[in-house]
Amino acid sequence: MNKSYAYAVVAALLSLAIGACYVGDVFFDYGFLGPEIGSEGETVQLWGYVSIGLSIVLLAAVICAMNAKLKWTNYVLLGILFLLCFIQLPPVFLWLFVMLLGEWGAGVSVLLHCLVLVAMIGSVRAMRRALVVS
Repeated sequence: MNKSYAYAVVAALLSLAIGACYVGDVFFDYGFLGPEIGSEGETVQLWGYVSIGLSIVLLAAVICAMNAKLKWTNYVLLGILFLLCFIQLPPVFLWLFVMLLGEWGAGVSVLLHCLVLVAMIGSVRAMRRALVVS
């Protein structure tokens, strides 16, 4: 398994775990919403399901790309990585905003989403180098 696939698998597994935490309402604290707590439920769960779905698709794409050895499978993999990266941005910015409001506990949430982004960026960089060489 080359470096780009390893990073993609790590990103997919992290994103899958974070999505499961959002769907199961585990780990993330919305106490900063005060009396509005509970209003975020449907949106957060939808985000979690999308994250889980894209993570599973990414894992399947990695398996296909490793077995196919065709250049176009890497482009499909890149597209899925960009989608997964794109959906990580709203939670990062929202948790950063919450953190700036004084809820420093949101820093852990920012860190988790940023870990996924770092793994994705590592995968994209390694894949770009591999595609340029081939």
